[in-house]
Amino acid sequence: MATKQDRIAELLAQGLPSSMVASLTATTVSYIGQLKNQPLFADHVKALALEAAEEETLHPEAGEHKSYKDKMKGLRALLLDKVMGDMGY
Repeated sequence: MATKQDRIAELLAQGLPSSMVASLTATTVSYIGQLKNQPLFADHVKALALEAAEEETLHPEAGEHKSYKDKMKGLRALLLDKVMGDMGY
């Protein structure tokens, strides 16, 4: 299972604003800013964004579908984390 930081990086790489990422991951905008200021994390976000752009370039016909699929996968993971957290797991 991906870590919360991995999900934050994925959401930022998709171009979502820090405020939305904070809301989706139950963190704060300040925490997102701290992560973005860490060179390794920033490089990871850039690499994810580049990977997505390359995939879109190589397979433009699948890009929109893949992007939607990835978003749904991410939302499912966030929901599962929230439910499990509420249950004390």
